[in-house]
Amino acid sequence: MRRPQGRAPKARGSVADRGAVRPPARFATLAAVTLAAAMFGGCGPASRTPAGRPASSGVAASVSPAGQPSRPPSPSSTPTAAPPASTPTPIPVPAPPLEAVDSSGAAALYGIGGAELASLPSADLYTVASPLGGSLLAEHSGSGGVDELAAIGADGTVGELATVDPDQFRDAIGSPDGGQWAWMVDGPTGCGPTSAAGGATDVYVSGVARGAGTQVALLDPLSGDVPWSFFRWTAAGIVLREGPLPCGASDGPSFNDAAIDLLDPSTGAVTSLGSRLGPGCALQDAAESGTMICAPPSTLEGTTLTASSLLLRVVGPDGSWHDLQVGTLGAGCADAEFGDVSVSGDGSYASLSRWCMSGTTGEEITLWVVDTQTLSLTEVATPANLQAADWLPGSDTLLAVAYSRWQGTLAPSVSGTYTVTAAGTATRITPAVLVAASVAHP
Repeated sequence: MRRPQGRAPKARGSVADRGAVRPPARFATLAAVTLAAAMFGGCGPASRTPAGRPASSGVAASVSPAGQPSRPPSPSSTPTAAPPASTPTPIPVPAPPLEAVDSSGAAALYGIGGAELASLPSADLYTVASPLGGSLLAEHSGSGGVDELAAIGADGTVGELATVDPDQFRDAIGSPDGGQWAWMVDGPTGCGPTSAAGGATDVYVSGVARGAGTQVALLDPLSGDVPWSFFRWTAAGIVLREGPLPCGASDGPSFNDAAIDLLDPSTGAVTSLGSRLGPGCALQDAAESGTMICAPPSTLEGTTLTASSLLLRVVGPDGSWHDLQVGTLGAGCADAEFGDVSVSGDGSYASLSRWCMSGTTGEEITLWVVDTQTLSLTEVATPANLQAADWLPGSDTLLAVAYSRWQGTLAPSVSGTYTVTAAGTATRITPAVLVAASVAHP
């Protein structure tokens, strides 16, 4: 049985070293953000399953000689109750450049229409972590590990954002509008199901309007020395995963099986989202609109797969549930597994994949677009075996790839990156294969 850890196919692709580091590109000023109760308004009290000690609000961290923001004292505090629900303030989301790799292994940046924007050499030192507004947030790796966070513009220019200690750095993520970025230091290391012990984890946030990096939270160790990692940055705050980053490409559909929490980057308050999703339903994605999609990992990986099994649950901004059962979706499929679930920016649509074993062609992938209001499914029939990557930020355009890893050799006219509409129409925009971290954090 395949059991991917986290969002495994979204392996962080690498972005080339562009030579001397240039000044950061200009970013739009961060819009006002309506936080936890706005997007996840039904959470009720901000009680948590894991222990968490948010740092005091607005504690500015100085930069040490090594370049890592120092850790100010973090008094223990108890999360407060969430304020009443309100309508979230939309964040303007510019389209990031798309990193993709061609058949020769050369990386380049592309526009959503498929035009090549900048050529990047294949021998590189940068790895894309997530979108950063109209740029990409990348991690620079030196001899000892990740030592710098950088912004890569659509023209390939590189701007330094922060230096980090390679021994302490754990993960990074950018805000949708490009105005802020966050990173984790200390705590357990590693990806997938194994890690090395390391104690508590600090979360720092910096940005155009914030100046120096600010420690916003101190996350207590999770049971079993499991690392914390970032999952999404939304209008409601930063979604945290109580589990490690995925370890590159998996041999099956991606899904999340870890508990999820919401971090307010302004106050450091951490709120568990488990009560919003229901027992055993693990968050797969969250939209800017507040819509969340969850699923039972045991169903996704096929260990408890019956017609009446819960496959997907759509949780609306008002806390209402809409459940999709497996029904006949598993019929005629050997070793059926489901995953690759993500939701569009306005919450109207979600992607869903089914993977079947085939003795002649390897993995057979069926991709559907799910209407989150009616739960109707539209199959993306042509080309066959498309794998969903994620929705283009702030849009109803799904990005998907046809990749020879799963089906052996693909015809040059088929392999590449596609846009998919809600009606299920797929259009190839480039023969290069998308690096999915340029669309969403892994």
